[in-house]
Amino acid sequence: MNRRNDIIKPLVSIIMPVYNCGEYLDDSVQSICNQTYENWELIIVNDGSTDNSLEVIEGIEDDRIQVINLNRHQGLTSAFEEGYKLAKGDYITR
Repeated sequence: MNRRNDIIKPLVSIIMPVYNCGEYLDDSVQSICNQTYENWELIIVNDGSTDNSLEVIEGIEDDRIQVINLNRHQGLTSAFEEGYKLAKGDYITR
């Protein structure tokens, strides 16, 4: 729980479905990690990628990041729903 001036900031859940975007993943995740707002969780749903997406995701170290690896490509909506099931935030975004 993050506190600033004795105010508890709400948890924000960010759901990021990914499919074959390993080339851009590190920059995307680092952009989230570098935000000034710190009370968030990132749920990355690897939607059956066949490129190096999973390897890139596994190389990122941040306790606020969770990874779901789907064995086969199911599409954006299904991947988002899988992430939504784990979201704990007061607010959910993608």
